[in-house]
Amino acid sequence: MHDVEVVSTLINFFYGNNGTGKTTIARLIDEKDTEIGQPTDIIWQAEKSADEYSVLVYNRRFVEANFRNYGKLKGVFNVGEQNNAILTQGSEKTAQRAEQEKQNCDNTAEKERKGTHAGI
Repeated sequence: MHDVEVVSTLINFFYGNNGTGKTTIARLIDEKDTEIGQPTDIIWQAEKSADEYSVLVYNRRFVEANFRNYGKLKGVFNVGEQNNAILTQGSEKTAQRAEQEKQNCDNTAEKERKGTHAGI
């Protein structure tokens, strides 16, 4: 369906069967979505620009960017893109630390093995 006019209100819900265009509409409205890669054909209210609107699209991309399970605790979520980035950095640092500790143990064991063989 093309050239459909949607008169928006303060809050708008788009719902329907699979394949009816809900995701396409969300991508067109969501300026942060780069999958479309083309300027949208949205016509804003007369004498206003997109910058004058606070548009929030609550779709799968939003959920993936803003909600993350907190460890293995069911029903406990970390909320917010910035918090998710911090949580990811923390997990990466923890993994790096574990790898460094393993390397240190391996190095210590190797040192002890060489010291034993050298007759020290």
